[in-house]
Amino acid sequence: MSPLGSNPADACEIVLLADYPEAVPVIAAGYEAEWDFWYGSGGKGNARSDLLERSQRRDLPLCLVAKRAGCFVGAIAIAANAITPRPNLTPCLIGLWAAPAHRRKGIGSTLLNVAIAKARELGFESVFSTTTVVPELFARTGWTLIEKIPFKGEEHWLYAIDSERKHPIKNEAGK
Repeated sequence: MSPLGSNPADACEIVLLADYPEAVPVIAAGYEAEWDFWYGSGGKGNARSDLLERSQRRDLPLCLVAKRAGCFVGAIAIAANAITPRPNLTPCLIGLWAAPAHRRKGIGSTLLNVAIAKARELGFESVFSTTTVVPELFARTGWTLIEKIPFKGEEHWLYAIDSERKHPIKNEAGK
C-alpha cells in the first residue's frame, strides 16, 4: 500500500488486483476505453480475461490497482516477456492506466514506483517498459531510455530501470 498526497481526501492506496476482484470490471472498462483498438469491440484483446489472468499475488503476471476514496482509479501490471519486439526483456510493466479524471495527480508515478518495488520483492534486478504516450513520466521517475522502436506504425519508447535504483542502466550508446 502506498499513500499519495498529504490531504487524506487525496490519499491513494496501491493494492493487488487479486485482493480486489470487484475492481476487474472498472479497470476493464478503463482499458477498453483507453485501448479501443485492442480491447474494443473490433479488437483482438479481452480486458476482463487479461485482468483475471493478472490476478496473482506472487507470480507473473500480476496487477496492481490504485484506489482513491473507495474508487478504483488506476492500474499497472508486471508481466514476463511482454514487449513483443524485445521478448527477452523481463519483467515488463504493462497496462499503465489512470482514470481520465485522476490523471496528472501522481497516480501514474506512484503505480510505477510500487510496481518497481514489487518487481524487486519478486527478485528482479531490472524492469522494462514501453510507452507511446507518456515518455516524460518515465524520464521524470528515473527510467533510462534504451531505444525508440518502430512497431505497428508507432514509435515505442523502450525504458529500463534498476529495481534498487542504485545503478543507472546504460542505453545502446552506453550513456
